[in-house]
Amino acid sequence: MTRCLFAIVSFLLKNLWMAVLWTRFSPVKPGPRTIEMRAFRFGQFRLFIWEAVRSTLKIVRTIPALRKPG
Repeated sequence: MTRCLFAIVSFLLKNLWMAVLWTRFSPVKPGPRTIEMRAFRFGQFRLFIWEAVRSTLKIVRTIPALRKPG
């Protein structure tokens, strides 16, 4: 069951990434449309999505301390 959920989420992420590439990174020129894949890598897209989720859910990465350890 969870494997199917992860597969669905991964397909949705890939489709969303391809839609962004098609609309934002496909230069307008005569002839067939091509996508500049090097302009926006999937790893960078995943990082943007993760940071948006982290800021929305207010996930704490570090605990602030008043003094330096050591």
